[in-house]
Amino acid sequence: MKKIPLVIAAIVCMGYIIHSLFDIDRTVEFLAFEMNIWLYRLFWFFLLILTLPGLLKNVRRNPY
Repeated sequence: MKKIPLVIAAIVCMGYIIHSLFDIDRTVEFLAFEMNIWLYRLFWFFLLILTLPGLLKNVRRNPY
């Protein structure tokens, strides 16, 4: 059951990263602050990296 929130979090992080790659802006507004697009991508990539170990651990323990 813990697998579903981790899958959703990973998909959301990947979605934000992919969407930012096709956006032509150099800055993005994040939490009411303007942020460089590369820092924004790095933030979402970091969150993706944080969710993957938990997801992989759950998949190895119970593959179905």
